[in-house]
Amino acid sequence: MVIVSYAAFTLATLAKDLENAVRRGCTVDVVFENEADSGGDYHAQGTPFADVDGITRWRWPAEHRATGAALHAKVLVIDGKRALVGSANLTNRALTANLEAGVLVADHQVADAIEQHVRKLMRAGALVVV
Repeated sequence: MVIVSYAAFTLATLAKDLENAVRRGCTVDVVFENEADSGGDYHAQGTPFADVDGITRWRWPAEHRATGAALHAKVLVIDGKRALVGSANLTNRALTANLEAGVLVADHQVADAIEQHVRKLMRAGALVVV
């Protein structure tokens, strides 16, 4: 599983789902923006999902991006078979109050291509483990 979000706050229900996925043997990689790499444009509320053991947290270091660039993607890929691509961050406000949009991609070739793109960035060192 790959999750990418600009803003991410620990949401209890999602944290429990991630814990359950790890217990089932799923690989869970999360990529979130942070204050340091955003040049102060993003204001975090601690480390998202810090209490969820077994997930791997990634970041896009400031030194790997153009000045002013932001990790703005919002993507969830499950098993390379389904992908949710949309506008919602992983925040309570985005999931309960905002008007957001998302597309569920059930085409395994497209979902896998999205996941492989993110994993290629990981392998190339563009994204680094926190």
